[in-house]
Amino acid sequence: LKPFNDRLAQSAVDAEWDAVVITDDLEIEAAGRQYRLLSKSDQWTVNAMIAEAISFTSSLKLVLLDEFDILDVNRRGDCLAWLGAAAECGEVDSVLLFSTLKESPKPEDMPEGVDVHWITDGQCIELALQGN
Repeated sequence: LKPFNDRLAQSAVDAEWDAVVITDDLEIEAAGRQYRLLSKSDQWTVNAMIAEAISFTSSLKLVLLDEFDILDVNRRGDCLAWLGAAAECGEVDSVLLFSTLKESPKPEDMPEGVDVHWITDGQCIELALQGN
């Protein structure tokens, strides 16, 4: 578990989220709290870090995350910055984030290298983002 927990520790630093550990009993903890006692958004960040750690340790370099909208705006930004940094370092090749939002993202809110697709009335439209 050490290499996996090391990756989780690095992700916590990079994302500026609570440290996640998988114990020898295979229990998941964040900041010393049991997973089942965490809020839904804290559970989401734990799940995201575990998904990224699996991707990293398996050399898959693909991360898929649903319910991105469970995070508040600040944590969404943290997540995009964390995953963007992992992509820049070549630690991840593709990230798919799925979310239900009231309106499409503003181009200036998205980091470089991000492609956004908006689905409405069954039609998928790639948004033209500035700088991409």
